[in-house]
Amino acid sequence: MTTVQQVKGFDIYHGDGVVQMGLAKQAGYQFLIAKASQGINGPDPMFTNNRARAHEVGLLFGAYHFFTSDDPIAQAQFFLGIAAPKPGELVLTLDVETYFDGVAAAALSAAQYIKQQTGQYPIIYSGESFYQSYLDTTFPGDDYTLWIARYGAAPDPSIVWAFWQSSESGQIDGAPNPLDIDVFNGSMEDLLRHTIAAPAPS
Repeated sequence: MTTVQQVKGFDIYHGDGVVQMGLAKQAGYQFLIAKASQGINGPDPMFTNNRARAHEVGLLFGAYHFFTSDDPIAQAQFFLGIAAPKPGELVLTLDVETYFDGVAAAALSAAQYIKQQTGQYPIIYSGESFYQSYLDTTFPGDDYTLWIARYGAAPDPSIVWAFWQSSESGQIDGAPNPLDIDVFNGSMEDLLRHTIAAPAPS
């Protein structure tokens, strides 16, 4: 996949500790995707704080949900309740990396529900091999925005990816622990096209 320009970002969950967002921004990171929820009863206790501090320093912010075998619609509802997506933030993300029978169909149900409620399909995150084994026919990159994890080398060129998680052990100024590092395959202007639209005036 030809890359014209890449925007640097990172993703976090409560186990990463308190990240000094201003230092990360100064180091050249421009977006952050934070865990909001998991399953149907697992809110991330750092989500609200991470969101507020990211906005304070001008990091483009997004929220992700760790998808499980719980009821997909209940998960989507729980995710929306925690994330409370705001115009100008990145489109919501479904993190689909745990196998269970029917995982692709369940994730599609959740994605369709999120689309019905927000007007936009979520970004689909997964590891490269998991995506190729279980998700690629349900979520083709030509139709969905993909965020693919592969460490050490860019994802398979047959995958039409928009986001790439390139490391799980990145060192970022202001972070107490190694973090997941991400890049967006395009310019900042392109990235802003993946944000939540403001509702049309009534």
